[in-house]
Amino acid sequence: PSVPSPTMNSDYRTVLDDATLEHVVESLRDVERFALDLETTSRNPMEAAIVGIAISPRPLLGFYIPVGHDALGVPAQLPLERVLEALRPLIEAESPEIIGQNLKYDLTILKRYGVAPRGIRFDSMIASHLLRPDERHHDLATIVRTYLGQETISYDEVAGRNGSFAAVSVDAATRYAAEDAEVVQRLYPLLMTGLRETGLVRLFEDVEIPLVPVLARMERNGILVDCNVLAEQGAVLRKELAILESDLFDIAGGPFNPNSPKQVAEILFGRLKLPVISRTKTGPSTSADVLAELAVAHPLPGKLIAYREVAKLLTTYIDLLPKAVNPRTGRIHTSFHQTSTATGRLSSSDPNLQNVPTRKEVGGRIRQAFVAPAGSVLLGADYSQIELRVLAHLSGDENLIAALTRGMDLHRLTASHVFSVPEAAVTASQRDAAKRINFGILYGISPFGLAREIGTSHSEAKAYIERFFSAYPGVRVFVEECIRRATECGYAETLLGRRRPLRDIGSRDVTRRNFDRRNAVNTPIQGSAADLIKLAMIDIDRRISSEMWPARMLLQIHDELVFEAEEETADIVAAAIRESMENVLSLRVPLEVKVSAGRHWGEI
Repeated sequence: PSVPSPTMNSDYRTVLDDATLEHVVESLRDVERFALDLETTSRNPMEAAIVGIAISPRPLLGFYIPVGHDALGVPAQLPLERVLEALRPLIEAESPEIIGQNLKYDLTILKRYGVAPRGIRFDSMIASHLLRPDERHHDLATIVRTYLGQETISYDEVAGRNGSFAAVSVDAATRYAAEDAEVVQRLYPLLMTGLRETGLVRLFEDVEIPLVPVLARMERNGILVDCNVLAEQGAVLRKELAILESDLFDIAGGPFNPNSPKQVAEILFGRLKLPVISRTKTGPSTSADVLAELAVAHPLPGKLIAYREVAKLLTTYIDLLPKAVNPRTGRIHTSFHQTSTATGRLSSSDPNLQNVPTRKEVGGRIRQAFVAPAGSVLLGADYSQIELRVLAHLSGDENLIAALTRGMDLHRLTASHVFSVPEAAVTASQRDAAKRINFGILYGISPFGLAREIGTSHSEAKAYIERFFSAYPGVRVFVEECIRRATECGYAETLLGRRRPLRDIGSRDVTRRNFDRRNAVNTPIQGSAADLIKLAMIDIDRRISSEMWPARMLLQIHDELVFEAEEETADIVAAAIRESMENVLSLRVPLEVKVSAGRHWGEI
């Protein structure tokens, strides 16, 4: 495909011989920072091979070193090994600084090739996300369009929609790749100025950038999967699905497709005459919420919920997880993302391991397939009630602080206040309802939402929320202050200064306004908890490396970290992990971490 020329007076050069390579290396020796970008054969960093390396020592100057192009008429290229050896002293030094876009990807690939970057100091993707966390896209083209007001050459323009970069001509590749590196040089001062003006530099430099190599290491570590266990669980689940399907047909009075919303609606609202709760554009809704409400009146909706749960486990996990196993390592290497949530929480994809059901659900058996290798165990280190502890710290509520400091059962205590019974007399169902109230308050739950959550009337739910605030008056003040401050500033802020814009907090649209009011309360709590565990991950990774722990960090699942440790020293490592997590930041209440060990993920 034809490739447009760069829109500015830029100088992009191809490096095809040793003399030019030496010139590039020399040009990097005295710079404060250089931009780095790899061109590869795959988006998967565990499989990608390097096709070329782009470097920019300063704005408007970029070099492209092709090493793996196989297009017709391609000129002779330098061997990759020679290029990496020439660049290694610079890439592995603390200075000059390395800057780029989505450097975790490049870091993972370079480590596979035996090169260990050390001076990573700036990532335009992460800076963009911190400045605009409510935006969905932080790809380089979008960032350049936003901050530089220009269009970049797209991958599709040089390689076609599904084309291989190795088949791209060297001239076209140079214009595309050198630009990708060079524009980061021009973005650097603009984004850093934005971070300084919004007080985000410390969060960027002390948390998000140091986390990049930690996440890259976790992705490379992966987690071992026993596909035989998945196959066994699949056989069990398929039998369960067949039984559920048979039950559904018996209750409905004939066969139908449980996966068809249209056929399900016809059975529920046509044949069984159940009330229509809500509608979609295509007809009566058969969503999970609707089925849960209808299940009180008829057995079919409850069976449908169970059927959908088992079917989802099969399609989402049993059938797909074996395909995600890397044949070389026998492990699943998920990707962790720092720029996909407005609160700062990490997310996971390819596959998403943060949504694997817990052991309390039917799907807990899926976790049994994630195992430790021989001679090792998995360790699960979980922050206990981290968001309630952050709430206690931020609100300063004396009763909440006292309960958590004394190690009291907070859910039982809340139940005692809400249901007006002595703590000793609190029933299991009352404690469970109080737990839902405690966590519901964090998410700005309404009386209507709470009523549906715990199965009570709107007026009772409203009274429960009032009693909660009476028991913890500092929380009421905190909630009101969060909303007042966010209305005044237009954003909510975490303990470490992470900001989330709340543009609709003063909107006339009630739904939008209430959504942002809830986020004004939830963001400081959930975002601060996310920042805390990131700090813990950075500290633990440093200690694993510097203190030579026989352990590897594998996964982060919201408030939990999963490790692999040698069986003989697992207790020592577990104690050290707990120490790091509990002391990562000083709050008004103690942080509490539970660490458990097991042969598979289900046991922890």
